[in-house]
Amino acid sequence: HDFTVRLGYLSGNLPYCDETEGNEVKGLFAVIAETFRKNFGIQVETICYSGIDEMITAIFNGEIDLFGPLYSDFWLAEKNGFINSDAITSTTFILLYQGDYTEETVKRIAYANNSAIQKGAAEILFPDAEYVPCKSKEDCLNAVMDGKASCTLVSTATMNLLKQYGTMNSLNIMELPHAAQICLGTQRGNSELLNIMNRVIFASAENLNGTALMDNAYADIPFSLVGY
Repeated sequence: HDFTVRLGYLSGNLPYCDETEGNEVKGLFAVIAETFRKNFGIQVETICYSGIDEMITAIFNGEIDLFGPLYSDFWLAEKNGFINSDAITSTTFILLYQGDYTEETVKRIAYANNSAIQKGAAEILFPDAEYVPCKSKEDCLNAVMDGKASCTLVSTATMNLLKQYGTMNSLNIMELPHAAQICLGTQRGNSELLNIMNRVIFASAENLNGTALMDNAYADIPFSLVGY
């Protein structure tokens, strides 16, 4: 598209991506966009989506060329008709739940409609579970507290960001042993674009797993001295 790549991303997915007040992408995807421009002379048009289905529709309608962030898995990619890039970063996952851990804890898993990572991880790690869609990650926490879901699944990279929600203090935490990779996707047949994307990821690797990851993996949590 005249040396332009259209990158679709999901809002509320820091440290990977989110939208600024000026409608610009931030997080690790901002590093990727800058590397496209700086290293390869390719401009990046970023388009923010509020939900998974909306973004997937956009990729197959030809509105965008790349999209994410995604839980990297060949079976998921094959099932949904796209191909994955190399990993932009790696993570592990944490279960958040109430009470004691039992077999019932992973029967009904809440995921946010704006998190393809949560949904993908749940499908792969717990394929026999019932999946409970929620509007946001905060709503996932509330669903577990209200008993609408038995647990929710989040990446360790997002844990500090979730501490801004008081509900976190009432939930138990269990880290899962499975390492996972986070990636982007594109339509099958876009092999040339995929090769360029993987070169961009390689060129960005130091920043993606260093300063940029740390800078976007925490939230400033307001506090007061009331009650002390």
